Amino acid sequence: MLRLKGRMGWYRFFSLVLGILLLAGGTGGMLAVPALAAGSVDVLYEGPVTLTPGQSFTVKAYNSGAEYTVAADTPLGALQAAGKAGGFSYNVTDKNYAASGALLLDDVGKYTRDNPGRWYAYVNDVYKDGFNNPAGALNLIKVAAGDRVEFYYAADVADPADLAAVKAAATAAVKTVVAVAGGADVVTGAT
Repeated sequence: MLRLKGRMGWYRFFSLVLGILLLAGGTGGMLAVPALAAGSVDVLYEGPVTLTPGQSFTVKAYNSGAEYTVAADTPLGALQAAGKAGGFSYNVTDKNYAASGALLLDDVGKYTRDNPGRWYAYVNDVYKDGFNNPAGALNLIKVAAGDRVEFYYAADVADPADLAAVKAAATAAVKTVVAVAGGADVVTGAT
């Protein structure tokens, strides 16, 4: 019986030391932390993108298979350049193209529309929605040097214009700052 008490004392001591280490700020690398904790955002790309006015690229609408030429110096051009740099792809739909000329963003990387969220786009913190709104179309808006073009994937968003709420709900993001080049030697993803 005395031997059992000795073991119990050792376990209590070990638990106490482990608790102190955790409270003191860590275990010296003894515990693994998952890459994405609850409430964190998977940032697919964050950084500058260089876009060249006058250049363009071709994008295919996944719903129709139709191909469209898009100017590089647009929010969709920023996403194209970020995708090339970050190693992800994206899908656009042309379901509203006849009415507004807008290509709509549905999927980026593994984050697909309504599964469970949607992608929301912002230029300098202003929500851009091209559905029946050419002035908000990601393939039609021109961007300039210094513009912040950001995309957030979030579910259960009541008001997409409320950027703080979208950021709080976001599970994925693409964050770019536009640089505009004048030379033809800049890698933009454009052809």
